[in-house]
Amino acid sequence: MIKSAPPRIPTLIFHPGLPDQRTFDLASGTTTIGRTRENGVHVAHQSLSRSHARIDVDGERWRITDLKSKNGTSVNGARIAEAELRPGDSIRCGDVLFTVADPSGPAPRISPTTVHEMSGDLSRMTMEQVLGVAAAARTPSGLRVKTDEGPERARDKLRILLRVSQLLSSPEKIDALLEKILDLVFQILDVDRAAILMLDERTGSFEPRVSRASPRARPGSQLFSRQIVDYVRKNSVAALFSDARVDPRLDTGRSIMRQSICASMCAPLRPRDHVIGALYVDNQSVPDRFSDDDLDFLGAFANQAAIAIDNATLYQRIEEDAVLRSSFLRFFPPSTIQRMMTSPAPSLEVIDTEVTELFADISGFTEMSSRMAPREVVELLNDYFPTMARSSSSTRARSKSTSAMR
Repeated sequence: MIKSAPPRIPTLIFHPGLPDQRTFDLASGTTTIGRTRENGVHVAHQSLSRSHARIDVDGERWRITDLKSKNGTSVNGARIAEAELRPGDSIRCGDVLFTVADPSGPAPRISPTTVHEMSGDLSRMTMEQVLGVAAAARTPSGLRVKTDEGPERARDKLRILLRVSQLLSSPEKIDALLEKILDLVFQILDVDRAAILMLDERTGSFEPRVSRASPRARPGSQLFSRQIVDYVRKNSVAALFSDARVDPRLDTGRSIMRQSICASMCAPLRPRDHVIGALYVDNQSVPDRFSDDDLDFLGAFANQAAIAIDNATLYQRIEEDAVLRSSFLRFFPPSTIQRMMTSPAPSLEVIDTEVTELFADISGFTEMSSRMAPREVVELLNDYFPTMARSSSSTRARSKSTSAMR
């Protein structure tokens, strides 16, 4: 009696050849791929949908099906809805790469780990040179990078963020910094309008500080959606609205329609543990213009911008304190200035109080100093002033004691 060979069960190799390579053993029947833990192949990556794709293993037949994922599934570079699989096939789900391997066959050929050197002259490059693309719109992402997917795209995004960090690291006036941030937004993202809103500590609300529209944007008095900004502030999250006109999180009434908002993203400006503002962008003509990958990038960009804004605010406050302290030193002793600078609301009203003044003179000082060398005069005064200061303190203490006894 001849026993039939057991069915071949394929395995998936995650990120083959990279440092984070992992192997997933499939099973007969159905295995799903996605970013949540209920999937047989679970990879916590933002480009994956919750349930992204399904692999069916039926004997010698292996088949993959895309589960209507947002970022799609490709086999050997071709976008698919369904496809047969063979050993050695390459599967890309979103930005996640797998290789199909047959444990009973020869080991698949996997390219070695690739190392990319970051340009040492990055600090000398303009943002246009870092991006390396024209200003034309690119789909399906609003992010202007050289490549659309894969490790190369991740490297390009890192290069952009590094250059952003360098450009925003120099201390400058807060208004100039905010304008620079908007310049970078329009260079990096395909947007119609952008705005930076800052927290007004007096009212507790987000107020627009700078805003800008591209030449193609439709005219309007307000260059952002208050509903979207309020949603981001209330939930303290970066949010993507693929089509604001039908998004259930918004009151999709006249305000959204009036501003002709199709796609929008908004990220909080959070330098540390508190939110100081929000960065808002939108597109008025194309729904689904931005992807989850774009939102991740905007969140990272907003973090860089928030740190730069916080540093600029601190630098400006230090400058103002230094000027104020210098002015005070002309009229007040250091101890009084310290109390004035540390008090949240120093009292400047008139106060009636009793004071004691001591006037003292060195007898014959003019004639005596005329016969002394300059250094001798300085030494004499250095001995005199501490003695008189102690005497003055003792006199004030006796005066207070006498007043108390009365």
